[in-house]
Amino acid sequence: MSLRLLIAAVLLTIYGNISVVCGAEVIGIPPNEQDLYSPIVNHETGEKTWRCLGDPNIVLNYDQINDNYCDCPDGSDEPGTNACPYDFSRKFYCHNEGHIPGYLDNFKLNDGVCDYEICCDGSDEYLSGKCENKCVEIHQQYLTYLQASKEEMDISLSEKKKLLVIAQERRALIESRLKDLEKELEMSLKFKDKEIESQSVEDDVPDQLVYSKLSPYIEELQMNIQGDRNKIEDYSKKIAYLEGILSSLIENYNPNFNDLAVKDTVNKFRDYVSNKDEKEGIQTNSLNLLNSLSKESEKLSYNSENESVEIFYPGISNMIHYYYSSFVKSYMKNEEKEDFADEEEKTTEDIESLKDEIAKFNEDLAKDYGKDDILRSVESQWIKKRLAGYSYNIGFLDSIYQDNTLIGRYSRLEGNKLIYDQGAKCWNGPRRSGIVEMICGPKHDLISIGEPEKCEYHFELITPIVCNEMSEEELLSNFKINYDNL
Repeated sequence: MSLRLLIAAVLLTIYGNISVVCGAEVIGIPPNEQDLYSPIVNHETGEKTWRCLGDPNIVLNYDQINDNYCDCPDGSDEPGTNACPYDFSRKFYCHNEGHIPGYLDNFKLNDGVCDYEICCDGSDEYLSGKCENKCVEIHQQYLTYLQASKEEMDISLSEKKKLLVIAQERRALIESRLKDLEKELEMSLKFKDKEIESQSVEDDVPDQLVYSKLSPYIEELQMNIQGDRNKIEDYSKKIAYLEGILSSLIENYNPNFNDLAVKDTVNKFRDYVSNKDEKEGIQTNSLNLLNSLSKESEKLSYNSENESVEIFYPGISNMIHYYYSSFVKSYMKNEEKEDFADEEEKTTEDIESLKDEIAKFNEDLAKDYGKDDILRSVESQWIKKRLAGYSYNIGFLDSIYQDNTLIGRYSRLEGNKLIYDQGAKCWNGPRRSGIVEMICGPKHDLISIGEPEKCEYHFELITPIVCNEMSEEELLSNFKINYDNL
């Protein structure tokens, strides 16, 4: 007898046909796929056959299913054994009646280990029968875990909702401020354009318009110049006469004669003489300017044989045009231009400052703060905890410190991980860096720290930031059996 037939005979002797359990079901196959394993019955002979699922041209005797020998290239004939090479797509189905069905990798079948996390009914060890059905106890643990998880999730999602409100308010505040700045910039630019336009219009005002209005006053000034000159000359003669008397007094008075009035007069006159040149210079300069203004007015004339050209005859009007353009207007416009230049420079500085501020706000709005900008809600917030003999400070979007040592500064967000780099340099090693993995929880709490590589730190941080509604499958995947209570 061949080895294959011997094994089949032993299995049949001990367990009967293992391909049929729970009535007509093939072990390892879920209920919705049982029809794939229905036998092909020859009504004349009663023989039962079956075709490989991956290659229907291969026909097997029905008792070759789950005979612990791999006959089909796709391994479909051995759903309840580990006889065929491992294929991650093929799983052993555990009914787990009273709990949640599971799918186990075939290579774990009958390996002597009770895989209760997946097969609480112990069907994965059907050959030895060593694993009792624990589905009732495990399901009760699962229900307790499920209730606690949902309560914690409700709290976590409630906290996350609060954080989202804060994040949205902060973003809205930035957007509002940005709009105000953009309006302010627009107004500043318009104001600057109007200033330039106004200055240009002022520069284009015809000289004739100015001096034609001022000429009556300048003509009166010219008439007064001569009278004032005569008065000044008269006053100068009188002053010279008095100065002569006082000079004679200084030269001829007897200093030994104790006359306080004379001494006081002598001292004051000496002070007067010492300051006389400066005072006289101011008066002389002013008078010279007026005299020059008057004389130059007589020189200004313009003659032309062309009748279409306006002729300016010698006189005060010509003088006004000449001197206003050459002196007064030049001085006034220089003053105005300096003031305008100062104002323009200040306006330009304000505009550039506004542009810089607007650029910063736009950059901030474009920055990755996670889904719905939720990280805005914790910006500049710190988590402090002492673990493994060190005090750790983790600043969201800021820095990480181990005591006073900088582990890293915030760089970017990658999924649920905050990346920090450019920390303090390790002795004889690289710069420190850190990865903060965020795990769903009702509050911010640092739960673990590791150093998988030298000076590269890994942190696990519980936070409501990454919490989302979880499906039954996700909850089940996180469920851990308490074996002490089985």
